Amino acid sequence: MTRPADGIRNLRSGILDSVDGLSHPMLQHLHADWLAAKPAEGLPGHDFVDPGRLKYLLGHLLVIGVARGAQDTMRFHYRLIGTEVVDRLGRDFTGLWMDEHADAEVAREGPAACRLAVESGRPVHATAKRVIFDKHYPLEYLILPLAAEGVIDRLVIAQLYPANAPRVPYGGGSPQGVS
Repeated sequence: MTRPADGIRNLRSGILDSVDGLSHPMLQHLHADWLAAKPAEGLPGHDFVDPGRLKYLLGHLLVIGVARGAQDTMRFHYRLIGTEVVDRLGRDFTGLWMDEHADAEVAREGPAACRLAVESGRPVHATAKRVIFDKHYPLEYLILPLAAEGVIDRLVIAQLYPANAPRVPYGGGSPQGVS
């Protein structure tokens, strides 16, 4: 029997209306840090992504650049990917465009979630499943907009896996750690 393709499935996102929508305490902490850094008018700036401030979550963070084009188009590129995320994926996507991601679900739904954060100027919560050797592991994401001179030009994303999810690169690899 052929195994289903490894990858991200059922990626769903929406504006975060309440911190109660976040199931992981580290995402709740990140959201509180973002709110504390938010000025009375506008959004936190690039300096929000400070390793000293975010050391509790550093390896799980992605920094995404926002590229604006003609006719209100947007593309998103990976500026920085945390070591934990790279380790989990088995690849470093730094410098690549999200809509060209090897995983079709990420290429399609990821930019939509990022665009929602940019257009709303609000945090976006997303959930998905990572399929690894026929098993489904829940993922949780928090997407936070950052601005420079009043324009949202970056996003910081926290991507969390459950502790029991094995570290297997996209497309297979050793089934060690899969029970």
